Amino acid sequence: MILFSAVLSAQEKKDVTVQKESHAAAAGMDKNYYDFYFETLPDKRASEKAKLEANLVRIARDEIQRKDHTISKEALGQIKPATITYEKVTSESIWVRGIRDIFKHLKYTDYMYVVKHDKYYVYVSFVMDPGTYIQTPFQAEVLFKKENVFLSSPANP
Repeated sequence: MILFSAVLSAQEKKDVTVQKESHAAAAGMDKNYYDFYFETLPDKRASEKAKLEANLVRIARDEIQRKDHTISKEALGQIKPATITYEKVTSESIWVRGIRDIFKHLKYTDYMYVVKHDKYYVYVSFVMDPGTYIQTPFQAEVLFKKENVFLSSPANP
């Protein structure tokens, strides 16, 4: 009797294995659903890049307008993701440490960026990942070369 149940149990295991293999080989709706799920997942990296650039462009516009009162609305409108360059910087950089030595009020965070547009450089730091959330900066500092109106040549009379 024990031998018969062991043989029956082995036969059942073979049947279950055959059923699983035949189902896996067949292209059923469940397989199509599974494949479709992975084909339609949004590209997370593209979304994060778009949010990061939206944060950096908005902050660059606001900070440049606040520091340079001579800038026109048309020039501010030219600040777009395609017209800026940016780089994530870290506290290990000798240049970031030098910036902090000059601007003592700046604090290190995990999310620090330097943005360049035309003659403007903007240092921006965030508390949270700017690729995940649209947010205001923790700190921002703008540098640009101002024109000295006193050194310009006078108009010819």
